[in-house]
Amino acid sequence: MDLEDVSSFTLSDERREALLATQRECTFIWASRDGQPVGVTMSYLWQDGHFLLASTAPRKRTLAVRRDPRVSIVITSVGTDMGPSKSLTYLGTCEVLHDEPSKLSFYKALTDQLFGDNEVPKAGFIKTMNSPNRVILRVTPVRIVNSYDGDALRAALAASQA
Repeated sequence: MDLEDVSSFTLSDERREALLATQRECTFIWASRDGQPVGVTMSYLWQDGHFLLASTAPRKRTLAVRRDPRVSIVITSVGTDMGPSKSLTYLGTCEVLHDEPSKLSFYKALTDQLFGDNEVPKAGFIKTMNSPNRVILRVTPVRIVNSYDGDALRAALAASQA
């Protein structure tokens, strides 16, 4: 078995969706003014085929995606019940949303995910999040450039040894 090329060990559609729904953090990557890639770990929501992330208007990442909307998102299975060695990398385009309906919809979905039916912390969190400069970064995936399933690799290795 050629372990230098692991491109055939990809996440199935079902496992990819499970990872996107289970993981809560991603690495969000954009280009600085001089073209240097910059990334930061951020919480995200996966909703209707888009990544949604909270930011503020004056942050460098927000200013950068207004200049150049091309971004990348990296997600791993670390810390999830799926176990390690699963990852996805997307290329996408980022839109900055600053309208109240988009922000309130994001806050509601995020607090539902974080607090369930516990309305007291939800209300406090929304009040804190709903600041004047808050924006939502909506990333539309354009292409998957990496999909890796370490479980599939381990299964193939075990089968080749049998």
